[in-house]
Amino acid sequence: MGRLGKKYLFALLSLFSVFVIAGCSQSSNNSDSSAAAKTEETKITTEIEGEWKLTDIHNSIQSVYSIYKLNVDTFGKLLTTFDDLDMRLKVNGENVEVSYSTDLNRFAEDYYKISKQDISVEAFKEKLFPKIKELADPYKTNKVTTDTTTGSFTFYAPGTVNSKDKTLNFEEPLNFIMYFPVTFTEAYDPVTYKYELKDNLLIISMDGTEKETQLPAHVELKFERVTDSENKTKEPTSKQTVSLDGKWELMNTREALLRGLFYRVNIKNKKAFQLIYLNALKDLKPTLTISGNTATYDVLVNLTDAYNADYDYYYQTTKTENKDSREKYINFYFNRLKTDLSVSLNSKIEIDEANYSVHTVVPNGKVDTNNKTITFPNPMAIADFVIFSEASQAYLETSYHYSLDGDILTITYEKPNSSKIYNIYYELKFKKVQN
Repeated sequence: MGRLGKKYLFALLSLFSVFVIAGCSQSSNNSDSSAAAKTEETKITTEIEGEWKLTDIHNSIQSVYSIYKLNVDTFGKLLTTFDDLDMRLKVNGENVEVSYSTDLNRFAEDYYKISKQDISVEAFKEKLFPKIKELADPYKTNKVTTDTTTGSFTFYAPGTVNSKDKTLNFEEPLNFIMYFPVTFTEAYDPVTYKYELKDNLLIISMDGTEKETQLPAHVELKFERVTDSENKTKEPTSKQTVSLDGKWELMNTREALLRGLFYRVNIKNKKAFQLIYLNALKDLKPTLTISGNTATYDVLVNLTDAYNADYDYYYQTTKTENKDSREKYINFYFNRLKTDLSVSLNSKIEIDEANYSVHTVVPNGKVDTNNKTITFPNPMAIADFVIFSEASQAYLETSYHYSLDGDILTITYEKPNSSKIYNIYYELKFKKVQN
């Protein structure tokens, strides 16, 4: 998050030493005095009226993590911690409320496995649960209950809807079990989120500046509508599934990039590396062309903006007087990229040195419609920054599972990382653009 209060910061740091790149990330619209005079007959309703449920949880939670400094092991392990979280957002006129209940034991056990503390898991929970309870004590509007014995946890945040500005306003931020407040400022201060409806989803988002790097960051949570709040049934869809043959374009590039760059954050690649290349490359449109039982992956990456932003950050933050020139700095990294790509023997790679661009084509993919898999001789990748596999370089044969829903082709990959601490997950969503 951003500038957390001293008490909150101290409480987080007392337990968050596991976040090797130490983990602490980073208004309310008061009701008009005439609001009390409104009657049921004059109640204002909006297009987002009703109940919504948090969905696409991996991508939603990783966007929250993006305003934190998590090392790769911490991110990898905690990516799946909230898989079973049932967060609800309810809109009633100009009022909104967000609530969920969860079991803290899952978070505690995942956290314990990477904490390397010399105590039992039960002793670890005895320290963690009271700390979570303590972090909720300053709340004035939000309501939290924490059972420090069982780990039962509930969260409730009331707010208001501004349908003109399309914002949701809360006196205190949304928060994932008190360790991940969704804000760029103080953990207990008012916050405003933007909202929009897109592809039948309610997108709640905020934009700001990551504290340490002072680089732009973006957070968004996705909610799907619940049409029957009692039976929890989702809104029905009537999409007609299209043919697998044709050209497909990646539609969640930002999320796929963020995931891959998180897997690259380590001692050499700091938080700035992640945000610089995410912001510069988020609009890329890799394609997948399928014909019968063959598939071809294609992506053109121009790195000029990314390299210039990288150099600007280096120049502003490096204290030494003897700084590399822009050309020397960029050429060093571009030459290293060319070396990394040279191992992709089964890919066709064109290098444009004048424009710092890389065109990668991975041909001869094998489509198995019985097992719903696509196997490429080299993994799909975005230059050498994100390799959609568990490998650090794009040279191994890689198989992906796929599913087809309407005109959306979802490609997934899951495999344990080299240290077996967590599973690497990728979820690539392609939209059909040509038959």
